[in-house]
Amino acid sequence: GSGTTAFEAESLNRNFIGVDIQPKLINYIKEKIDSKSNFFELFSGDSADKATFDSIVDSLKKYQRESVQFAILHPPYADIIKFSNQPEDLSNCRSLNEFLEKFSQVSKNVIGILDKNRYLAVIIGDKYTKGQWIPLGFYCMNELQKLGLTLKSIIIKNMEGNRAKQNKEAIWKYRALSSDYYIFKHEYILIFKNEKQSI
Repeated sequence: GSGTTAFEAESLNRNFIGVDIQPKLINYIKEKIDSKSNFFELFSGDSADKATFDSIVDSLKKYQRESVQFAILHPPYADIIKFSNQPEDLSNCRSLNEFLEKFSQVSKNVIGILDKNRYLAVIIGDKYTKGQWIPLGFYCMNELQKLGLTLKSIIIKNMEGNRAKQNKEAIWKYRALSSDYYIFKHEYILIFKNEKQSI
């Protein structure tokens, strides 16, 4: 939601393509990035829409490439935070099933341009609603396994002290106390390997 992945890719001097559904965010990142030694493309679009990935494929061809070697997915944690008013935005899904269906479609699109024997990472947290914990991370893990990816590792990321969530601890503590759940203190980084040909 703030372009962190693009900025980190730039600082690591990696070629990269970024996609976000919010045009304002894409424009903001374009203004901030000044990469002289590697190529980058930024697209505003729906990652679940094949047309978005057709544009990515066209962009790769400009650089004599057909696929990517590493993919990072950082979807919204269902409807915990609304990122836009666009109905295609995963944070606006009306149910868990709808979210997982759209997440699966995004994943299919990404796998379609991912090299064989290369890796895909998903950064995801869980959610809490109607008195119960929803293990969103594990549901997403299951969707990717159904698509044929091999799970290689689960990294537990401690959110305490996370720069992107600075000064938000009090909000989460308040939500926890008022909603009867244990405070969110982690996210998952799920690492998968694409051991099949692109689909």
